[in-house]
Amino acid sequence: MNILFVNGRFQRGGAETVVDLLRTGLKRRDHTSGLVLGDGPDYPSFAGIEPLYPRFLDWLARTRLEKVIEWQFPRAEWTDRAFRQLAYHPASLIHLHNFDGRYATAESLEWVASRKPVVWTFYNLWGITGGCHDPKGCIGYQEACGHCPQLGSYPIGDVDTTTEGLAAKLAHLRHAPLHIVAPSQYTAGMVLESQVGRSWKVHLIPHGVSPDRFTFDRKWDERFRDGLGIEPSRTVILVTMRDFQEPETGADFIRRALRFVVPGGVQIVLVGRHGDAVAHELAPRFKVLSTGYLRNHRVLAQYYEAADIFLFAATRPRFPCAILEAMAAQCCVIATAVPGVTEQIEDGRSGLLVKGSPEEFALAVNTAISSPSERHALGIAARERVLAEFSETTMIDRHLDLYRSVLA
Repeated sequence: MNILFVNGRFQRGGAETVVDLLRTGLKRRDHTSGLVLGDGPDYPSFAGIEPLYPRFLDWLARTRLEKVIEWQFPRAEWTDRAFRQLAYHPASLIHLHNFDGRYATAESLEWVASRKPVVWTFYNLWGITGGCHDPKGCIGYQEACGHCPQLGSYPIGDVDTTTEGLAAKLAHLRHAPLHIVAPSQYTAGMVLESQVGRSWKVHLIPHGVSPDRFTFDRKWDERFRDGLGIEPSRTVILVTMRDFQEPETGADFIRRALRFVVPGGVQIVLVGRHGDAVAHELAPRFKVLSTGYLRNHRVLAQYYEAADIFLFAATRPRFPCAILEAMAAQCCVIATAVPGVTEQIEDGRSGLLVKGSPEEFALAVNTAISSPSERHALGIAARERVLAEFSETTMIDRHLDLYRSVLA
């Protein structure tokens, strides 16, 4: 098989992790793949990776010529035309990741899907709403949208275009021959119950990680920890995010929760962009290390390996790869109990789930800090759960079965 993956960026978060694992797994099994990127700016020049917007124009658009380039070569129009051309790509099948209307329209997706088999992985619910990533209890997406309660917040913005956004999906995607991959039962249910997605074919395939990337052999090794800038005798709490300033990351929730955590003998490690500001706030009470964003997966895996406790505070339903990575590294994971996350962690068995306030979250953290044997047992069970349910091998097997069925 020859699978063409389409994603927004090359290296950023969970979608990029899944794409990388799928492409690597396909190659090991003698299949071929390509990758098309929609957003940039990290367009690599590797073989088999192509941008929808030319690299040279993208580079010029990030100079003083930005306005001229956008006037002469509008990015959205260019990438939308280029996306339509994928209908004639020699690949057997197109697999979309993180498609959210920025680099191509719903009409163009219909155009491609009517000419080439398309699989679309949902990392949020944008595909069935007027534009939000999660309705948060609003039922507008089941009717006509408009008067959006999320107006002014990401990704809606300050202009309410949700009525038009939902209408476009109903017009162009409701009857399109799309195969949807839902990483969680929650997402699958929401899609099938929506007016846009009720006739789509939905396949439940949880994300996976490679357990071999994340070990625990050196978790308490003094030289290993010291080499990472971690004091060997401290309990290490790890928090990873793409950007601590991005909305919906849960950074503010964790920051407030840590105010109630007992600081004695604890070191906090922050991995992600703009972690320094959070580190500065926490520094008076904690020993804090801010690494910045780590592009090197091997180095990131070492911080997972060195961590005792991993914190994740989702503000909306998600199925984050970061939690699976921490579980694979035998961390004691403490997370907010949102849909998706509750399918990854069995509360009290392979991690701790918290429903409620930052104070309640902090209580779970304090319990884990004061009970080394309990958190170690949770970490062991977490890795065993990843090996049984969320391994890279299982995820690739399920995708290959899906590709074969779609092509058949």
